[in-house]
Amino acid sequence: MSHRFIKLLLVGSLATGCLSLGSSVAEAARPPLPGGAPTSRPPSAGHPHGPGRVATLRVAPGGYSIFGGKQATLTWSRSPGATAYQLSSRLLTDAGSPWNLLPYKVTRRSWTLQPLLLGRRYQFRVRPFKGSVPGPAAVSTPIRMRGLPAHRLYAALGDSYSSGLGADGRESGGDCHRNSRAWAYALQRQHQSKTKLLACAGATMSGVEAQLRPMRAFFAQDPGAAQLITVTVGGNDVGFASVLQNCTLHSCTASEQGLSRRIAATGPRLAAFYREIHAAQPFADILAGGYPQVVEPRGSSSNLLCRGINGPERDMLNRLSTQLDLTIARAAGAAGIWSVGLAVRQAFLGHSACARTGEWIHAGALKIGGIHGLISPKTFHPKDDGQAAYVDAFNQTLLERSA
Repeated sequence: MSHRFIKLLLVGSLATGCLSLGSSVAEAARPPLPGGAPTSRPPSAGHPHGPGRVATLRVAPGGYSIFGGKQATLTWSRSPGATAYQLSSRLLTDAGSPWNLLPYKVTRRSWTLQPLLLGRRYQFRVRPFKGSVPGPAAVSTPIRMRGLPAHRLYAALGDSYSSGLGADGRESGGDCHRNSRAWAYALQRQHQSKTKLLACAGATMSGVEAQLRPMRAFFAQDPGAAQLITVTVGGNDVGFASVLQNCTLHSCTASEQGLSRRIAATGPRLAAFYREIHAAQPFADILAGGYPQVVEPRGSSSNLLCRGINGPERDMLNRLSTQLDLTIARAAGAAGIWSVGLAVRQAFLGHSACARTGEWIHAGALKIGGIHGLISPKTFHPKDDGQAAYVDAFNQTLLERSA
């Protein structure tokens, strides 16, 4: 390949934002990512003397481009009467999405477009031509390129398990207990341009819903940037704090059946709420996380509150928290966003409150003026090591889902 030909290709890529290096075999289909599966949308009506419609359009996100970024292979069905096809792509952002045309038409029905930005969502379009007469275009649903995008804006939504309550840092936000050492500030710091901690201790779904307005204002500062959202919610909706408190003061195993029904009833509400977040920021990567097993089942800590929770009560708490995490995961899947699943629980194994050593969750922290005038709000919330465990769990999911 001559230097002159390479130069012409590069000039074409800069002019259109989309470069093709010829046809290639489409990669094997991967599980659909948030934003849509690689299928075509119904085309609009074409010219009466033009080619027929392209019935199907499939997009396979590919590997790295030799020009940087990623590539995607488009494969489409034959348009009756078509002599060539015009390809285009657009990067989906809050700032608007202009179409970038390939500077020439193609005659094959499989083509690789590149370079495309890592971890960003695109739409692709194929328009058939019969000579100079265009036909109806086929347009893909949004497709996420593989990889982790750079210069993201990141908003952390949720309750006390996202606000950083329990960490050994400076607090702000009054009763929200937003901590300067909250795990959100350490999550993939190298990929963020800005991080906004909106989570608030005690928040239920309605409380987190109130966080969507400042979230939208935050993303509006740079509407073309990549977006990341994390959220932890559900624990306060089922009253887990009250359950823990009750188990330290009274026998609580008789309440298990009612609490289990309450968790099950929360599932549809969670799915609807996750859909609301997705509708607010449809081009964001959104991760829903759960909670650790708060109390170590066989922990032998001599802490006074730990001694108040016996073995059967700890087993009950473990079953209920597992049910809540699975409910959160199923609701996230139903809403089309990513779930951290049980990764948080696995990260905390052996390190929950009341462990004899290596405790990553506060057990019975004392503070004059706290709950009942004595117990600190930090009780049963992650310490600094627990914040790091949250980082590991969310990072693991981001890397797996972006691969």
